[in-house]
Amino acid sequence: MKVAGIVAEYNPFHTGHKFHIDKTREVADGIICLMSGAFTQRGTPGIINKWARAKCAIESGADLVLELPFPFSCAPAEIFAGGSVDLLNKLAVADYISFGSEKGEIKPLKTCAKILLENGREISENIRKNAGQGNSYAMEIAKQANLLGDEETLSSPNNLLGIKYIMALEKSGSSIKPYTIKRDNNYNNPVAEGEFASAMAVREMIKNEDTEKIKKYLPVSSFDILKAEMIKEKIYDISNLDSLFCGILRRENIEKYAYVAEGIENRFASMAEKYSTIQEIIGAVKTKRYTYTRLSRIAASVLVGLDKATLKENIKGGVAYVKILGANDKGMAILKEIKKKGNIPLVSKGADYVRLNAYGKKQFELEMKAQNIASLSCNNVKYRISNLDLINSPYIKRT
Repeated sequence: MKVAGIVAEYNPFHTGHKFHIDKTREVADGIICLMSGAFTQRGTPGIINKWARAKCAIESGADLVLELPFPFSCAPAEIFAGGSVDLLNKLAVADYISFGSEKGEIKPLKTCAKILLENGREISENIRKNAGQGNSYAMEIAKQANLLGDEETLSSPNNLLGIKYIMALEKSGSSIKPYTIKRDNNYNNPVAEGEFASAMAVREMIKNEDTEKIKKYLPVSSFDILKAEMIKEKIYDISNLDSLFCGILRRENIEKYAYVAEGIENRFASMAEKYSTIQEIIGAVKTKRYTYTRLSRIAASVLVGLDKATLKENIKGGVAYVKILGANDKGMAILKEIKKKGNIPLVSKGADYVRLNAYGKKQFELEMKAQNIASLSCNNVKYRISNLDLINSPYIKRT
């Protein structure tokens, strides 16, 4: 059986995600989804909890949903991609990694990856020299890559993430083949337009409780699951963490936390004296170099307690365990193969984590902290329950 890995957030699962899975079926019989856990790459909790998002994926065509832990799911593209590829390599069953890109062709992405790998030191030095110009890291990468050949490809976010996957495959000597599918919609577009809506646009509809409009852009099963979560008010909203975040900033210096650099902690402290919401504070701290997303990841690290030393340890050690969030019959068959061939312990229930080594336990406990904080962002206080990672079971679909 040919198996493809898809790295995703499903925040929430919409028709574009369904299209991606269906197109990936053209090269693979089995689909493994590596899904962000409690927090997403943008530095916010998923709009609904990870077990509900996994259920949406399984009901809409995925075979197996596995968790990408917090240090990798809530991280810049290089760490996000590196952790994803590391996990796929350790599973030892994937033939492909499938991702969406603006380019929709694998060859130019491979060419850019080769340029970045061969000229990485020079590009990094140029980025360091130009740090004072106010450009973000992504902008500088595109600018410096232009000197070597291809700014257009590198300036698009999904292209850049795809390139990072390819680079991670090359660096690790992986036999997994990259496979890309063209993305037609702007993933950052807050307005639903055309056949597919971005996840951001769907989140805006959820915020506005526009259920009829949402229905157009979600598979039936995904809509039903999301609607049930909305009825129970189990929607996660980071604004519910405003007081917690502001309290931390007013209490301590955040210099030790992941991604804090260049004195940005002082701007956070200053703005926390004037404002009391995450949105207001980040909006006031934001610069051309420090984008809203970059600052949101800092906020997430502060909320969860991810310090620089722990992040460094995780980047070096990689993914230490694989947590099962959902599976169907084919997914269960893939799990059997992972148990035979894989080089990573499986966690299907809370009790399994106590058998992890010290590093694995520490990583699992960090994800558990992330979920505990994410739970506090739930609109319904009834569901702000702690330690869901020890309580909840994977969603298993039997036929």
